[in-house]
Amino acid sequence: MPKYKIHEVPEMLLQMGTESNKKCYEPQLVSIGPYHHENTNLKSFKKFKFQFTREYVKSCGSNSITDLYNKVAGVAIEARNCYAKGTNIDDTEFTRMMLLDGCFILQYIRYMSHEEE
Repeated sequence: MPKYKIHEVPEMLLQMGTESNKKCYEPQLVSIGPYHHENTNLKSFKKFKFQFTREYVKSCGSNSITDLYNKVAGVAIEARNCYAKGTNIDDTEFTRMMLLDGCFILQYIRYMSHEEE
């Protein structure tokens, strides 16, 4: 079991201060990982995750989406165990979420690094 855990923001911090304080801890545009995965306010951005994933897979050359999915599936249990609070997402959906989120982040970094050039 991993030594480090990814925690949710403690309820005490969410209740302190104003509503704007809560916004500091709640995603406003995109969810990464399982804690806000089912947030309906963030669902509209999911189409960009699919787009970025397609672009990332295409940029990998010979790797197919199946190859990447299988690599993520190989570490999904270990990744799930990194979360302090259990998730109610089944294994297939968790692996799919990790693949989409990971490819989205990597492609976003690629975009940002090319934008600076």
